[in-house]
Amino acid sequence: MLDANDSMSEGKSAIARLAQKDHLIDLHVYKHGTQDEPATYNRGTKRIDLALGTPTIAAEKTAIGYEEFNAGPFSDHRSLFVDVKVQNILLGDAVNMVPAKHRVLRSKHAKLVKEYRGRVLKYFDEHQVIQGYTKFRSEMKAAGRKSITEAEQHILNGMDNDVTRAMLSAEKADERKFKHPWSPVIITAKRTVSYWKLWLSEEATKIDLHDHRNKILRAVPSINAPPTIPEKAIIQQHLRKAQSRLKSMVQEAANLRARLLEELVEHYNLT
Repeated sequence: MLDANDSMSEGKSAIARLAQKDHLIDLHVYKHGTQDEPATYNRGTKRIDLALGTPTIAAEKTAIGYEEFNAGPFSDHRSLFVDVKVQNILLGDAVNMVPAKHRVLRSKHAKLVKEYRGRVLKYFDEHQVIQGYTKFRSEMKAAGRKSITEAEQHILNGMDNDVTRAMLSAEKADERKFKHPWSPVIITAKRTVSYWKLWLSEEATKIDLHDHRNKILRAVPSINAPPTIPEKAIIQQHLRKAQSRLKSMVQEAANLRARLLEELVEHYNLT
């Protein structure tokens, strides 16, 4: 599965050439054909989020499709699902796997990547990881051997563990902490910003996001929803106002949090 930033229907696109080169099948087309393809990016008109698979995967696929925008996590892309008969593909039951940990490091954040790389290299230097590998490789080359002994395998495993520890240590240092104390009024302010952003997206793409706005309105009925489709200038005006209010609240987050706790203490008579 991938966000290809391009459509398979464009025969000369990079993703179409890659699929053809590696004999991969567009699983959605295999199941549903190309008629009435949904746009999978809310500011676009094409299906750019794809699931590609081998002929074996395609043969054992039972279902594939896209969710409505924001049916799951809030995103400007649709969620994509694929159901397959895993036992037939693996010729046995699949092993239960621990859910993947939330990714802290993201390659699009150049500053974080640079800092992460610096911490990894610092760990390598402090623990002489590169020197150890260089020495091991030189000794193997001098001995003229291509195979390794059990003891040497143990050394290599230790080096691999060092690399893993370096990466985990560097990633842990990048773990995001909450930028401000939590409070319900800030959550409401964030949802209000999201509401007007959805209007702006609909105005730009002409994709109906009514259901997603209603979902926010049910959570925040205080939003002054327009009775008719607003003009772009009105949307932008409301969005700027909501963003300004959110910014002010974030600056007062500590006080808002303290006030919330005081109200809870009084409500539950905890004094």
